[in-house]
Amino acid sequence: MSSLVKERKPYAPGDKAPVSGIYRATHDGHRPDHNLTAVRGEEFPPCRKCKTLVTFTLVSAADYVSHDWDFAGPGLTIVK
Repeated sequence: MSSLVKERKPYAPGDKAPVSGIYRATHDGHRPDHNLTAVRGEEFPPCRKCKTLVTFTLVSAADYVSHDWDFAGPGLTIVK
């Protein structure tokens, strides 16, 4: 596990998700915190209302299925 995951630091719009997983979005008071899924390398977007005052904090890391070696590795063939 990377040190970024252990830190649980908040990310801002424009930052890229360091790992795939569930993130908590915390807005500037106009709505309650909520969870969402981000894929490693995706850029966190600004909020339509609070713009860049939203932050994203990793709740639980999880591999995206197409990034997992067992499901997306080379030479994968499906046998029926």
